[in-house]
Amino acid sequence: MNSGLTEQGKSIVPSAYLVNSISLTNHKGETFDIQHLITEFSIKESIYSPTLVASFNVKDGTNLIEFHSLIGQERITIDITKTDDDNVKELKLSFIITEYPLYSKQNNDQLQVFTFSAISEHAYLSRISKISRAYDGNTTDIIKNILTNDCKILEENLNVIQSNSACKGVYPYQQPLQVVKRLLDISSNNVQSPYYMFETIDGLFNVLPLSEMLNQTPFSDYVKSKEYSASPMGKEDYNERRKKILSITSDLKLGTVFQMAGGAYASETNTLDIATKSYTTKPYQYTEHFKAGEPKNLSETFTVNEKPLQDYTKSYINYVSQNSLSFDGETKHNLNSERSQNGSLIQAHNELLDTLTHDIDLYGDLDLTAGTLITLTLPKAISPDAKKTLGYTQKDSTDEYLSGAYLITSTKHTFKGGKYYIKARVKKDTLNYE
Repeated sequence: MNSGLTEQGKSIVPSAYLVNSISLTNHKGETFDIQHLITEFSIKESIYSPTLVASFNVKDGTNLIEFHSLIGQERITIDITKTDDDNVKELKLSFIITEYPLYSKQNNDQLQVFTFSAISEHAYLSRISKISRAYDGNTTDIIKNILTNDCKILEENLNVIQSNSACKGVYPYQQPLQVVKRLLDISSNNVQSPYYMFETIDGLFNVLPLSEMLNQTPFSDYVKSKEYSASPMGKEDYNERRKKILSITSDLKLGTVFQMAGGAYASETNTLDIATKSYTTKPYQYTEHFKAGEPKNLSETFTVNEKPLQDYTKSYINYVSQNSLSFDGETKHNLNSERSQNGSLIQAHNELLDTLTHDIDLYGDLDLTAGTLITLTLPKAISPDAKKTLGYTQKDSTDEYLSGAYLITSTKHTFKGGKYYIKARVKKDTLNYE
C-alpha cells in the first residue's frame, strides 16, 4: 500500500496511487511481477513525439538479469490505479524495452542497480520497418492509413482531425513514422496551423492541428501560491492541492530576434519551377497573413531602422524547387508544391509557440496529458509591504501578463516512493502586454 491511500485504496492526497503490477515478459514469454524491484519510473509524452517513452530504475538483489534471461528483447507492462472521490482512473500501458543504459554493482557486489528504457510497440515496429509506395489524397488520411496498416495501431485509438492539405507522390523506403513526419511537415488546416502526431497516456494516438489544441476549453486552472485554505485531508483539500503549482521555472523566451530568424513574423518563400523555368517569391508578414487569431505580438510603435519588424521578410528565407508538370497536367500537389503554398505560415505557427515557456511541477493527475490546454494564475512579484501600501486585492496581486491559457507540450509522469508528480512544459503563442 502506498502512502496517502486509505485502506480502501482511495487517494487522500493527489500524489497517491496504487501499483497493481509492473510485469516484465522475457523473450521466452515468461512473465514476472517486478514492482518490488522498481525504485522509480517515469513516462514521458510530448506533442513533438509519436511515442511514449518510459524509463525505470531497478535495485535488484535477486540476480534478475541472469535468472530471467534478459537479452534486450523484453516487454514491460504497467498497471496503476488512482482513486479519488469523483472517479477511478486506471493506467495500463505496455512497452518494448529498447536498452539498459546504466548498470553498477553495490554493497560488496550483493546488489545490482540498473536502468532500462522502453517505447511503445508501434514505434518499435516503425524502427525496424521500411515502406515505399504511392500515395494520393488528404495528408491526414494518408497518415491514418500508415498508422493503422504499418504501425498496427487500432483505428478506435486514433484521434484525427482532417487537414486541408492534399498531395500525391511516392515515398521512398523509409520508416513509417519518418513518412508520417514528412507528411505532417506540409499538413495544415484552414488557418494554416501545423499538425502534430503524438501518443498520450490515455491510450490515444492524436493527429491534431495546433489551432485546435489552443482553442479547446481549458482543463483546469493551476495556481502558484504558498497558502492553503481548505481543512486537511478532505475533498476540498484534495482539489486545492491538485491545482497547486508546486514550483515553476521559466524560459520566458521573449526573444523576438530569434523568432524572426525562425520565420515567426516575417519570411519569404522562393520557388523554382523546373517545368516552366519560372522563379517566384512569396512574402509572409505577420499582421497581413496570420489567420489563426488576431495578430498582437508585434508592437505598432517598435521599429528598427524606421521599419516595422514584419517588413523584414528576408529574416527567414525558404527555398523550394518543384515540378508543376509532374502529373501530366493534373492539378495535384506533391510535397514541395504544398510546402511552397503554406510552408511560411506553418513555420510561423511553430515558431510562435515558443513565445512564452514555463516548466511547472504539479501533483500527479492521469487526466493531465500533452496537448491539454490549462490556465495558470501567477502572482505579481511585489513585496507584502507594497501590497499593503497600495491596497492590492487578490485580483490585483495576479500577474496578468504571465498568467493565462497555456498549452501543455510535454509531461513527465514520475512515480517514486509511493508518490506521483508531474513536470509539465507549457507554452503560449501570444502575449498579454496590452
